[in-house]
Amino acid sequence: MTRHSPGSYSEWALTLLRVITGFLFMPHGAQKLFGWFGGMGGNGASASFLGLMWFAGVLEFFGGLGIFLGVFTRPIALVLSGQMAVA
Repeated sequence: MTRHSPGSYSEWALTLLRVITGFLFMPHGAQKLFGWFGGMGGNGASASFLGLMWFAGVLEFFGGLGIFLGVFTRPIALVLSGQMAVA
């Protein structure tokens, strides 16, 4: 029988939280950028280039991808939390 320290469970929990959070951001960005998942307004529309919604889509899609992959997680999370505070 093996004993698990609390640290081993927290690493798995943080990894799971990171992956789920990244996965939740990516579809919302894809919806704004590419018109996937029904697009904006439910009719497959995408945001206009260099508009505020386009910037939000870029942050959400590529920021979510970065968080999902674990690349620059803390700086990306800071930027995305600022975006969500503004939204």
